[in-house]
Amino acid sequence: MQTVSRVPASSRPTECVRVPVMHQLWTSFTFVHWSYASKAIRPLVPPWLELDTYDGHAWVTLAAFSVEGVRPPGVPPIWPGTTPEVNVRTYVVGPDGRAGAYTLSLDIGSLPAALAGRYLFQLPYRWAHTDLVRSDEGVVSYRGHRRWGGPPARWDLSVTPGRAAPYDAGLATFLTGRWILFTRYGGTVAAIPTEHQPWPLVDARLDRCDQDLLQVAGVREPKRDPIVHFSAGVRARVGFPAPAGRLGSDAGTQITSAASSRCQKTSWSRSREPA
Repeated sequence: MQTVSRVPASSRPTECVRVPVMHQLWTSFTFVHWSYASKAIRPLVPPWLELDTYDGHAWVTLAAFSVEGVRPPGVPPIWPGTTPEVNVRTYVVGPDGRAGAYTLSLDIGSLPAALAGRYLFQLPYRWAHTDLVRSDEGVVSYRGHRRWGGPPARWDLSVTPGRAAPYDAGLATFLTGRWILFTRYGGTVAAIPTEHQPWPLVDARLDRCDQDLLQVAGVREPKRDPIVHFSAGVRARVGFPAPAGRLGSDAGTQITSAASSRCQKTSWSRSREPA
């Protein structure tokens, strides 16, 4: 029996992206998390991924934020300004034992970005009309609707960031400490790594939540109130997709826990702009 070490969610990067495919700045990042029974989410996750749970519950997150400064290494940003994005994801463990995320949908306000994400990274990107507004009172609002790439969907969210760190640090790490995004290229499971400073998280109040992104993605209407986190943002390095396993090759594989992180870097700076 083959044994692989399990790398759990971590508040610090578990992946070192030494050769990034692109740099991005993520700002005004809101996480809205709902808990579900595992049996409600398992059918939405491919069989080549293990559903990751916290205290026996599966979680689905709606993440809304703005993407800025997208550029390959050594060149200026590909497009000016900001591009809002909204995605729906759940939490998984890959065949290589690494904790990560699996996206059910990604909506972004740039057609070139949607096409690149869809065909280069094999992710379920859709082109959408998106707006992000920050009020003088500190309220952050996200609105939009899907234009192309999937069934119609819409969202209208508003949050007020607080000042306190998340109450349950362990749960916050489980939900946000994900440094791998899993996808598939033919018969190969691929992992898209990201690296950035630890999330500067605060709790937030959900003032408005009118959306059907979850239902369109196959997730039933939430019955529990969500947990909401907010981050001013991070500067991220996105790596090239790398093989994480073969479809059908996980039979006879045993996953054991691993205490060490794959990335030994211990400090990050928001002002640091890598080449």
